[in-house]
Amino acid sequence: MVSLCSFYHITIDHLPFRLSKTLTPIFIFVKVFIPKVYEETEKYFTLFSL
Repeated sequence: MVSLCSFYHITIDHLPFRLSKTLTPIFIFVKVFIPKVYEETEKYFTLFSL
């Protein structure tokens, strides 16, 4: 029972870390990419509205 409990804690501790390591580049990409896309669409919208 103790081993199962410790295994559970290890899994819970390591999973978010590995998940965040995987997701961080994606979040950075999105934070950089979305404003660029928004700027581009903004330009096109102003062109079309004129």
